[in-house]
Amino acid sequence: MHIDFHAFFQENFITIALILGVAIATFSSRKSPIPAIGTIWIIIALLTARTFLGFVNQYASNYYPEATDIRYATTVAEYMINPFILLMEILMLTRDRIVKLLLWIPAVINTLMLLIMPRFGYVPAYYAYNYQFRVGPLRYANLYIVIFYLLCFVVFSIMYFKNYKKADRNMIWFVFILSALAIFLETENIITGYINAVIAVDLLFYYMFLNMAYQTQLEERVLKQELELTQTNVRLMQEQISPHFIFNALYIIKALVWVDKKKASEAIESFSVYLRRNIDSLKSSELIPFEIELEHIKAFLAIETADESKPINITYDVQESDFRIPALTAEPLVENAIIHGIFKIKEPGELKISTYKDDSNYVVEIRDNGPGFEERPSAPGKERRGVGINNVRTRMQLQCNGTLEFENTGSGTCARLKIPFDHA
Repeated sequence: MHIDFHAFFQENFITIALILGVAIATFSSRKSPIPAIGTIWIIIALLTARTFLGFVNQYASNYYPEATDIRYATTVAEYMINPFILLMEILMLTRDRIVKLLLWIPAVINTLMLLIMPRFGYVPAYYAYNYQFRVGPLRYANLYIVIFYLLCFVVFSIMYFKNYKKADRNMIWFVFILSALAIFLETENIITGYINAVIAVDLLFYYMFLNMAYQTQLEERVLKQELELTQTNVRLMQEQISPHFIFNALYIIKALVWVDKKKASEAIESFSVYLRRNIDSLKSSELIPFEIELEHIKAFLAIETADESKPINITYDVQESDFRIPALTAEPLVENAIIHGIFKIKEPGELKISTYKDDSNYVVEIRDNGPGFEERPSAPGKERRGVGINNVRTRMQLQCNGTLEFENTGSGTCARLKIPFDHA
């Protein structure tokens, strides 16, 4: 049998256009796809196959009515595909694995019946002596399974979109009513040949609705993260500039004024840089160049080392500096290394600040030779200089999808910040 593809495109132009519309929309949003994008591609493939099978069936009926084997095979294939199209739409609405497995059962039973039951005389369709199509008993079993999936579609849609406005949920009823009407008209042979176009329209509208819902969820997630980041920055402002540190820095500067005016001037400059960086970091949630964070670190260390009663040997191994980092993330770790590490031991302090790259991240390491690190919350009412570890970890996650790790090295502590390449 020769297939006239010109006639195929002519008779199915609207359906093909709608399928292409969904495919183009899906492909265009691949950089920020909705979670069910893979399932939508499966539906597109099934619908394309059903459209072609429907055309072959109709073409054979019109021009090769005696080719009943081809007509029967394409009819059975269509009856197999119908439940799977609806099943795919429903699977987009649930994440429960057990429910997903149960939903597959009717479609699988339908397929097995269409393959096995004809051997026992039960067929979905047959052809009379004049090659006219007649509905068989299995056709109604297929219809009942399709109706079951339509009802499931409505139930799962209502559950999935229950938090949306009533006006938004009307799209679900539109898809349901349009599909049910098309199936009824096709079954009763009142209006035939439009079921593929109707399914394509449903898919396009449903994709638009899912995309709208996904974008709404995405916007809500972004707003939630922005609120969380704002709250974190408020805590940062409360925790970072400790009155104890200010008093201590001023005391050091006062002592230096009497013995070394040059060092006192340098300490004042470092102190001003330190305060300016702390205040600037509260004005924006944008990432800053690592050089600025390093300048902040050096300003803090200049104040701490101005007091020579506790010698600290500082080493810089900066292999990478051309990246960005959330403000006040490395510097607080240096504070913690000195206050909770080096100041806890009697021997001279060793502090090493390193940067390098691993397979997928820029890495900032702060190593000290203190007694080791135990991550636990500060006792209520206990004064603690510097930003809390949880604050740093939260801002790393929110601002650059980065991480904060600690390692007890046996001779001290290593704090490690990791900033992914695609966020730095």
